Amino acid sequence: MARAKSGSGDSGGVGSASTPTSALVGLALGRIFLGGFFLYSGILNIYMFNAFTAALRTATTRSGEYVAGNYVDGYANMLNNAINPHPDIAAMCIIGLELLVGALLLIGLLTRLAAAVAIIMNLCYLLAQAHIATPVLQVEFAWINGTFIMLELAILLGAAGRIWGIDSKLARKSGGGVLW
Repeated sequence: MARAKSGSGDSGGVGSASTPTSALVGLALGRIFLGGFFLYSGILNIYMFNAFTAALRTATTRSGEYVAGNYVDGYANMLNNAINPHPDIAAMCIIGLELLVGALLLIGLLTRLAAAVAIIMNLCYLLAQAHIATPVLQVEFAWINGTFIMLELAILLGAAGRIWGIDSKLARKSGGGVLW
């Protein structure tokens, strides 16, 4: 049985500059999934804007029910003082960020920056749900948002935009870079 020669940088072997490894392909697929998810969520929230705004208002006014003993004391104050009085503005900001982050992740442009913003968004969702959800739902939301945060962290650290993304062209053109 003949052994395959290991690939060098120019031969197109696994791990070379011209052929992505399965780990990088996995990161790229995760990036595309998250991008599609954020875009879908943003578009859905546009179509259901009134319901989304009403849900924000209802959720933030209910936050007092679950604040007692919660592990994030200041977050309920932010919900009650910033989000609840202005649910329309908050909804527009959330939708805008979901669309922007989704589009950037989907096309692989400024992927690391988009992943960092996505991490902050999922942390905000996680913290908000800790105040507005019942304890049973808090566990479910923690798993979902925690999983997304871990995937976003992998995308951030793994430069997932360099596979099937615009970041690959920008990285080649600039000789690397932190953003891509």
